[in-house]
Amino acid sequence: MKRRISGLFVLIILAQTLGTRGFPESLNIGLAEPITNLQSWVRDNRNSHWLFEFILNPFISVVEFGIELVESIFTWLPWFVPAIIVFTLVARTRRWGLATFTAFAVIYPGVVGVWSESIVTISLMAVAVFICVLIGVPLGVVAALNHRVESALRPILDGMQTVPATVYLIPIVLLFGIGPAPAAIATVIYALPPMVRLTTLGIQQVPKSAVEAAQMFGATKRQILAKVQLPLAVPSIVTGINQTVMMALGIVVIATLVGAGGLGQEINQTVRRLEPGRGLIVSLAVVAVALGIVIFSETLTNNILIGGFIVIVSVAIVVAVEAAKKQTLPQVQ
Repeated sequence: MKRRISGLFVLIILAQTLGTRGFPESLNIGLAEPITNLQSWVRDNRNSHWLFEFILNPFISVVEFGIELVESIFTWLPWFVPAIIVFTLVARTRRWGLATFTAFAVIYPGVVGVWSESIVTISLMAVAVFICVLIGVPLGVVAALNHRVESALRPILDGMQTVPATVYLIPIVLLFGIGPAPAAIATVIYALPPMVRLTTLGIQQVPKSAVEAAQMFGATKRQILAKVQLPLAVPSIVTGINQTVMMALGIVVIATLVGAGGLGQEINQTVRRLEPGRGLIVSLAVVAVALGIVIFSETLTNNILIGGFIVIVSVAIVVAVEAAKKQTLPQVQ
């Protein structure tokens, strides 16, 4: 063993003495050039290729329409209406102090002069969170019911949570360009994992006794999912929505690099201009928006609309998966 270690040291010394310093240039595979060529191809075929004409461009148009719709609604409403709505809903839990704080958090951006910027941020984030729920809840349901899907999704979700947020922006800009809609898509990629994980966890933690009781009464798998598992998993799913909101707000400042605008753009401008006072109040506006949305969503834990939406979307996805399996089974045989 000692001779092997001595021989290894001798080889290292000879390599350092006779070899070249640094990494050999001949081993550079030149990966940047193909990506640059891909960017040129995307730019030339953005309006003619079927991938962009029928998939990517319609998708980006739908996202832009959603952002503009939410923004126009908030712009049309009087400034005090959102605060009244939030106060009324939170006050139904008889927590008057929390209701007052949430209402103040809603109007705080206007008090410090960033009301229009906060509307842009809330609109972008609302669309991103909606897409996360639309994708994450069905994926979480399928992963909870199928261990193979869960095993396949786990490394993907780990990678999505490990990779720095700025890395998402490069392929997003490559495929979708710059603007609020690409920023919303980058936000979806960054904030999606908690929604999937907590949905899966919520369904897996449903007591087996409840499922067995439903089976004893002759309930089918769809009925057990819709009437037992999903209703009991709603608190965990709402927690996933809260985590998604927090992660979406965490990328607000970074998403300004691809044209997100809103409060993130204001923060970047205050950093460039060295205005610590305005930077602080704008940062607190981001915190106020986050707290307001989180508290508002927590009060809707037992809301019929959220529960019904989750049940309808998840059951529809599961039914579609089962139908696809039935269609493929004869082909396999």
